[in-house]
Amino acid sequence: NGSNDQTPELIKDFLQEREGVLANIGNTKLLDGQPRTVKMANLRNKAKDLSPRNSDWHLLIDTDIYFESNILEKMFAHNPSEKLVGMLCAYGIEIRPGKTEDEWKTQGHYYDTFAYVDQKRKLYLPHCVFTDCKKCATTSHVKVEPVGLMEVVSAFGGVAMIKSDVIHHEGVEWQSFQNNDVWMCEHVLFCDRVKNKAGLSVSIATDCHVFWDASTFGR
Repeated sequence: NGSNDQTPELIKDFLQEREGVLANIGNTKLLDGQPRTVKMANLRNKAKDLSPRNSDWHLLIDTDIYFESNILEKMFAHNPSEKLVGMLCAYGIEIRPGKTEDEWKTQGHYYDTFAYVDQKRKLYLPHCVFTDCKKCATTSHVKVEPVGLMEVVSAFGGVAMIKSDVIHHEGVEWQSFQNNDVWMCEHVLFCDRVKNKAGLSVSIATDCHVFWDASTFGR
């Protein structure tokens, strides 16, 4: 997406002994003046246009996300195709570096509260509704026990599997919108279209944990 870090070199390194192509969406300077969620929606849609059609699933990973090597095996164990899931999100948790290089601290806070909308179409941002979260324990929101496969209206956990048919569905794309002067997460409308255009559900695999380094936000 136009960042000047070592991401392209790392991906090329990763692909040396694997089948794959690094696709670059090109110059993104024209997007820099837009609200972040509008910019992200545009970037995701450009990447969608470049994605291959000869696969069953696509994998969407945010930056600074950490996970165990068997994360996809654990997510596929939920049999998302058989359960008509169009987008399966991992359970992303916010972490921060500790005092030593290999120490991490977590309060169990769900990674993307801006993307989370429950079955009653209720948004909770900036709070987290899960019982594992100690950061939001003092809020008045009803807490939810994260068990198994949880169907939602919208979510993103830092890692998500999306059906190829969904990615290439002409009626499904990312888009941000304003709600009470707040630019909403681009995943909200995308997930809504997964259900209403593609006829599939959106779920969180709450036993499939990934971790986001929250100290990198805004860098």
